[in-house]
Amino acid sequence: MIAIDLGFGYTKAYSRNRKIILPSVIAPGQKDDIDMFKNVGHLLEIKRPGDLNYMSMLVGERAIKEGRAVQFSLDSKKFSKEASIMLALTAAYLAGVENQVRLGIGLPISTFKNKEYREEVARAFNRINCYIRVDNGPERYISFINTTCFPQGIGAMYSIQSLPQEGLVGLLDIGFFTTDLVLFEKDGDNIIPLKKYFRSVNLGVSRAIQLFIDSFTDMTGEPLSLTEGIEVWNKGKITYRGEVMDIRTMIEQARNYAGKAISNAVNEAWVEKIHRLDHVYLSGGGALELGTVIRETLPKAVLVDDPQFANAMGFYKMLGLAASDKTA
Repeated sequence: MIAIDLGFGYTKAYSRNRKIILPSVIAPGQKDDIDMFKNVGHLLEIKRPGDLNYMSMLVGERAIKEGRAVQFSLDSKKFSKEASIMLALTAAYLAGVENQVRLGIGLPISTFKNKEYREEVARAFNRINCYIRVDNGPERYISFINTTCFPQGIGAMYSIQSLPQEGLVGLLDIGFFTTDLVLFEKDGDNIIPLKKYFRSVNLGVSRAIQLFIDSFTDMTGEPLSLTEGIEVWNKGKITYRGEVMDIRTMIEQARNYAGKAISNAVNEAWVEKIHRLDHVYLSGGGALELGTVIRETLPKAVLVDDPQFANAMGFYKMLGLAASDKTA
């Protein structure tokens, strides 16, 4: 059993208390690439039954640093595409699974609500059966079975060890491209979802990075791709024409603008409830990047434990509960 959170920015996997994270980026690769930059990213080799040769792909940091024809998608329908399957297989291999494995996978709330597409994603993953190697490791056969799609944000809620006993509870799951909003009432052991307030907004860390890229281009006249912008953002510095530029102010301004945009979107989505929230949780990698700004508007907001892995851990728990229900 494995749970995979196929984020727009990062792919996270959780299996038997083993956690894997890698940037959601792939690029064509070659077998010879295995000896270079061994500690940076991964090389995936995949062979489907009947194939004579492996196909090689650079995955994660290695794709960012070495790849040409890099595939990095912000498409809302990316979850059933080949690139997402390659990322999931790499994460599954690194998480130690093999043979037939039950899969739980997360979708943004707005995407999850599309039943037809949700079923398309499950079918795409249930068709997977292949032999793979990662970083020249031993060959393993992996086949996903009984794929279940879960809404992002709900997974993060299930990861919380001790929910409050009562009150109106909001959760913001802040990702790379989307922020998913979940609102529910807690009455003792009962959780009453307020589904009309469940939604996704297309705001996240990528908005801050794009704002930074725009500022950098305005200052220098030089464009950066989104993958280049991500790399610079994570390093916190850049050398331009032989000199190290101080970009801290640009980054902080970008964080501030993006965080306020998310806060405004939450106010709009929950306008009837926003001033009566008893508890607010922040999850997702974006909570680490933008949480300080968002707490200026929502001072009650607290980070969940391990926010970047909250969805994957919650999906894993939900898979286990679903399996228990079927055997009861």
